[in-house]
Amino acid sequence: MRIVLATFACCLALAGCSAAGQASAQRPAIADLAGKAGCAVIVDSPSANAAEEGSCDGLTITTFDSSGKRDAWLKDGAGAGPYLVGDLFVVSGGDQAALGQLKGKLGGEVRS
Repeated sequence: MRIVLATFACCLALAGCSAAGQASAQRPAIADLAGKAGCAVIVDSPSANAAEEGSCDGLTITTFDSSGKRDAWLKDGAGAGPYLVGDLFVVSGGDQAALGQLKGKLGGEVRS
């Protein structure tokens, strides 16, 4: 019985370590992104594939529940770039220089 309990406890410990070691991306809140960008967001109805969408000082901030939905949005319905593309967000509506400055605050990469 002790061996069974010890084995069970060991398996639980390993499972806990393994689960804790895996990082899963969580969608950022649109208000948090706008705050880091230094503006107040006006939330709009999200477009296809988007979780949240809003405008902020001439920029559009869009968040996604997965990178697949983000990529589909960029491919199918985003319009003209450039974009600041993060793990689960996209900022559009600015020029390369403005998006480059936001990159320092939000992370991501500027794409044309």
